[in-house]
Amino acid sequence: MRAVSKLLTDQRGMILVISLMILALLLGAGVGAIVSMQTDLKSSSNLKTGTQALYLAEAGIERGKKTVKDSTSAPPVTAGSCAADETLGSGSFTVCYSSVSTSGSGAATVYTVTISSTGNVGSSSKTLQSAIRTVFV
Repeated sequence: MRAVSKLLTDQRGMILVISLMILALLLGAGVGAIVSMQTDLKSSSNLKTGTQALYLAEAGIERGKKTVKDSTSAPPVTAGSCAADETLGSGSFTVCYSSVSTSGSGAATVYTVTISSTGNVGSSSKTLQSAIRTVFV
């Protein structure tokens, strides 16, 4: 009985058990921090490429507007036509003209052109659409 009582009250080796528990907690916190950092890095990378794709799509819209504005023929573009892919920086954009409608009478004809542009960077892709009007006299 005395031996059992001595074993229950003996505290030798407890510091080892406590230090192993603290070490396990610190290890778990470290692994959690690493996983969190990797997730944040991937998320920020996706945000970056998505923003770049949006800017490329906007550049494509501006290129389409310039093409329509600089056109000397009527209609300025053909509906359903697409310009060749253009590379800019680390991505590319494609400009398509989906519809061309006319209005007006007499000497001036107003053309409404719908431009869609898709910007691509890596696995990110953004598409924008814009309608513009141009007048031919």
